[in-house]
Amino acid sequence: MSRIDTLGLLIRERRQNLGLSTAALARAADTTRQHISSLENCKSWSISEDIIIRIANILMINEDELLGAAGKIKSDVLELYSRDAAIWAEKIREYYREKNGN
Repeated sequence: MSRIDTLGLLIRERRQNLGLSTAALARAADTTRQHISSLENCKSWSISEDIIIRIANILMINEDELLGAAGKIKSDVLELYSRDAAIWAEKIREYYREKNGN
């Protein structure tokens, strides 16, 4: 499953579980129903960090999880990462080596 598929699935499933229409989510997130529909149907990859964060908050999904599904990193995390990129990259790799037993 691609990142855009994961993003669309997360948004659709959570929206439906909360009983929200695409129009209601779009209004609350200050975007269009067409944009929400395109995201859910994996037809759009164009989404800003701000809209992802608004959607995450409305749907009660962790912001970083939804940003990650969109292939993005929250700007404050990216700023911190960029200060010591080599150190953080190694820590991330080490985390996944330990998690996967490698």
